[in-house]
Amino acid sequence: MAGASLVVVDGERWRELTAGEGVPSRQALSRAMALNQQLGHENLGFLSEQHGFLPSQPPLLELPDCHRAWDAMVSRMPELHRTLQLRTAFDSMPLLSAVEDALPDRYLCRASALLSFFAHAYVRVQTAPPEVIPACIERPWQEVSNRLGRPAPFMSYIDLIVYNWKLRDPARPDPMRVENLDLLIPSVGNQEERVFHLTQVELVAQGAPLVGIAVRSQEAVADGDSAGLKRELLALLERLQELTEVSVLKVDPNSYSATFVDQAVWAKTVAPFALPISEGVQGSAGSSSPIFPLLDDFLGRSLFDSTLGQESAHLRRWFPPHWQDFLGAIGQISVRDFVERSGDRALQGLFQTVVDAYAGEKGFLGAHRLKAYGFLRIAFKAGRTVTIGAFGDTFKAQAWDRINAELDQTRLERYAGLPAYVPAGVPITNDPPAHGHAGDEPTPGEVTRFRLDVAGAGIHYRVGDRCGVLVENSDELVDRTLRALRANGEELVGLDRAWLDALRARYAREPAPELPLALLLRYGTIRPVSREAAKALAALSASSRLRAILAARAEDQWELWDLLDLLYDGGFETRRLWKAAPWEAESICTIVPPGPFRLYSISSAMEPDAIDGAQTLDLTVAPLRYQTKETPISRAESREGAASSFIRRAAAGHFGTRPGRTITLQIVPASRFHLPSDPARPIVMFAAGSGIAPFRGFLEERARQESGGENWLFFGTRTPEQFFYREQLARLAGAGRLQMRVAFSAADTSARFVPTADGGEFVFVPGARGRLDALMEEEENARSLWELLRGEDEGGRGAHFYVCGQTRFAVTVEDSLRAIIARFSEGADDAERAARARETLYHL
Repeated sequence: MAGASLVVVDGERWRELTAGEGVPSRQALSRAMALNQQLGHENLGFLSEQHGFLPSQPPLLELPDCHRAWDAMVSRMPELHRTLQLRTAFDSMPLLSAVEDALPDRYLCRASALLSFFAHAYVRVQTAPPEVIPACIERPWQEVSNRLGRPAPFMSYIDLIVYNWKLRDPARPDPMRVENLDLLIPSVGNQEERVFHLTQVELVAQGAPLVGIAVRSQEAVADGDSAGLKRELLALLERLQELTEVSVLKVDPNSYSATFVDQAVWAKTVAPFALPISEGVQGSAGSSSPIFPLLDDFLGRSLFDSTLGQESAHLRRWFPPHWQDFLGAIGQISVRDFVERSGDRALQGLFQTVVDAYAGEKGFLGAHRLKAYGFLRIAFKAGRTVTIGAFGDTFKAQAWDRINAELDQTRLERYAGLPAYVPAGVPITNDPPAHGHAGDEPTPGEVTRFRLDVAGAGIHYRVGDRCGVLVENSDELVDRTLRALRANGEELVGLDRAWLDALRARYAREPAPELPLALLLRYGTIRPVSREAAKALAALSASSRLRAILAARAEDQWELWDLLDLLYDGGFETRRLWKAAPWEAESICTIVPPGPFRLYSISSAMEPDAIDGAQTLDLTVAPLRYQTKETPISRAESREGAASSFIRRAAAGHFGTRPGRTITLQIVPASRFHLPSDPARPIVMFAAGSGIAPFRGFLEERARQESGGENWLFFGTRTPEQFFYREQLARLAGAGRLQMRVAFSAADTSARFVPTADGGEFVFVPGARGRLDALMEEEENARSLWELLRGEDEGGRGAHFYVCGQTRFAVTVEDSLRAIIARFSEGADDAERAARARETLYHL
């Protein structure tokens, strides 16, 4: 802005020098709001702290009497479209003027939306395009566009989405939801159009707080207020989670969903509608939403090399003046630079979490990419040949895969220039085993709780999220593999792109192009052998024994060292692997890919109101130990899991020559596995064995909620010794906060809760062994589950259901719920019963 400038004080503190006027984004926002109020309309662009990029008042439902002919066409369009009479009807529509003397300024936004829809409907209603658009549409459309300052008539995102909604019930809490909205201007009038367009309205509405958050964050930066910035970033994180986990999912291909969108119908009726009908004008794809450039500018995006990145830069030129002014002002203060210079690890960790919530694979852009890929794949198969982003192509070329790659590339561009922040060196200790007995070393099958000290790391998580642990192989395993490679470990190995990227994430800095072989083996996947590595070795060695192992899919019965010994005995020279260049097929980088983060459910609840992040984080880990047998496709050897054994060694400080009890981790959101937003909503959890891990966190969080609803836990395990967290669960049951049902599959025992003076305890009494599905279908439990399953509109409880366990366990739970529905529901067919079960379960 004129007169505004920005300096850095002591390399840490930003100051806005325009005295009394605030940061540029505040000035732009205040100026837009004041001017809109002064003019009595928002034709220069909707912008306010309360409504974000939506109009401050609901869209007008009608034009003045002199232009009611346009209003009259709105209700007729779906029927005219269906009967192919639309062009005929518009040809007879009267020519009305849209100059200033004929149409007041306050009606321009509605007029623009109507005329844009008329023009596009006229062109798209039939396959063959018309020779011309009738003057009754084209001339006033040009007049309205001129008055709005647009370079040409085109259907803007404002026309299609931002000004195309009306409320069903304005008094409803949180009214700007798809379920409470109707289209102001339906073109084809089907469910696909309504849900697809109104989901975008919901996204803009639920993203409205981002405007104020961005301004207040920059004010905090200007004042050097790290605590204030953290509060705003936490608010931003919450908004991004809401957009990703609720709003984006409203466009649902599940035919049993209330917001179901048939992909083929969408492809034929909705997808082509907003494509530009004139050369050189901008289309109205979802990428036209102002939310994307706002977040890009706020988070400091610097790279726009992808096709979609270039398009997003081009889109801004078509935005209304207030939007352009505000986004330009957002770009004048770098929150990213302030965070980097701060030296505050908690702030840096929180900022990284926010970036991941926006651009991560599990974040907003990642969810958008997956949704877009599924719909565009169907669209091209249904005959669509072009997208608004100009990815025109034939079906044979599979353009949807190119679009998916482009979406991923533009997602990753948001990370360019951002220093990688990975919580490394996190202290870890092991508590007593999860069933509460003492003992440092777990016995076979024993589950142990590990506690991570993450204080000051800026880690924010929610119950249901997972923790990724970056594994390191033991000295013993590395030494065995070095012997099999006929190497001493000091050999330098050239790294390929995958390894460079992995080390960049591990070290949070740019790695060297070479790595000692021993370190590569420590960080790589060598236990068990991956199928890809086994195939590569089979191709290099031509080993008939290895081909037999692959044919039996038994490669996971081998570790790299003993498989290399087998190949060496057959005449394969293993030294060639570490001597090869990184681009060669036999490179050790191909045989030993970098180890991924191993995921574990977080089994604790984060401390409330922790602005600097969590203090601790708990994992519940079952050790994996097994014995392979001597067969033609395996050899006799004791094995253990790479991740569980690493966590146990790290907690015990057994790193061989490397001291310390620390690990490197990352938080991985579980987007559909969180507690309901309404704490009074009942929840029902089904766990098998160590699958109880996330539910310990669920129950900790629910125990803090004074008005929390009922909590039910159905737990299947083998023996009483594997009744994990028994004492904690007994305390919750004694406090009336838990209904618990337990099935032992390998012991003739039952668990009974007995109240005591200090709460209660679970005791074991003789009983028949059984499985959880049988326990669920017992009469009393089945009736309770039936009440919990049914929605409130059916007289039920409307509980949220969760399952954690292996896939076959989840299938068993679903089958039992289907059987319960069949037992108690009257008049429901098999499809409806199955749908109720599927819609109720939230699978991890």
